[in-house]
Amino acid sequence: MQQSNFLLASLCLLLTVSGLAMGQLPTDSNAFSTPYPETGAWYADDGSRTGFFIEIQNGLLAGSYFGFDANGENVWLLFNGELTPVCSNFGNLDCEIITGWRIETSLTKSRDGGCIINCTAGTTNINPQADPIAEMVMEFSGRNAATFSIDSQTPTAIQPLYFGSPAIPLPTAQPFTRLPELTGTWVFASTDLSAEVPVAGTGSDIMKIGAPSVFTINNITPITPMPMHIVNFPILSSGRNGPSLFPENSSIQCTFIHSDVDPEKTQPNCVIAFSQAGVNPFSINAGSISDTRFTIFENLDIFGNKVRYDFFRLIYD
Repeated sequence: MQQSNFLLASLCLLLTVSGLAMGQLPTDSNAFSTPYPETGAWYADDGSRTGFFIEIQNGLLAGSYFGFDANGENVWLLFNGELTPVCSNFGNLDCEIITGWRIETSLTKSRDGGCIINCTAGTTNINPQADPIAEMVMEFSGRNAATFSIDSQTPTAIQPLYFGSPAIPLPTAQPFTRLPELTGTWVFASTDLSAEVPVAGTGSDIMKIGAPSVFTINNITPITPMPMHIVNFPILSSGRNGPSLFPENSSIQCTFIHSDVDPEKTQPNCVIAFSQAGVNPFSINAGSISDTRFTIFENLDIFGNKVRYDFFRLIYD
């Protein structure tokens, strides 16, 4: 997409947000255990040169979809709605495990708005209308992974567009196996999820992450003969005053084994590996990693207790 399209999408969001019902905003405790999707630009890496801009505020999503009509002319469609949980049900519980977020919405085409081309902007009488064009389902399986389907067609995968920061490709058959470059300074805050109402801000600190090393190990074992691709980000320093939860010489490690048995696998396995012997690594859902944020969870000894750590990149914009 060209830069002008990015600017146009930002203005289009003004129209779609104005169509949201203005009332009491929803509050969803599920967002504590299942992070909301990444906002900004998303694209379909299928050669169509199409994509989305989305913005999320407190569970409400507003967005624009850039594509083309049958004659190859560009089209902007707007949409909005409330994110609802995607559930994995076990037993008789309605929604035991939240695995992502979903929105079902109408794609609308706007008309009769203010003129901005070959006219004096702001001088025309306007009566904006939004005509429904199609129905869309967008489902997010993580902060950086989603699919969309229009009018019940086969879902198409999309991912955030990292146009100003690099992403590390892993050599697989899947085009979406990319890992954002995490080098830089991050601040993290913890949230205690063990209480009935999650308590945010229970602790905070900073971390400096170094440049990654990327390498491949072939023929790991006879059971897993496929090559293992490894990306290792060293933790250079952590903590402002005294010891930190993530000490120096620890690292963020992501591994990906491309298997012919599971060719649809598109995400690596990621952990924070500690430098001290005997300390179990913290698991990171690779689907939660973006260029500006990632989330990890620590399971405590008591069953059901959990602490969430949210990392935010500093001095980024």
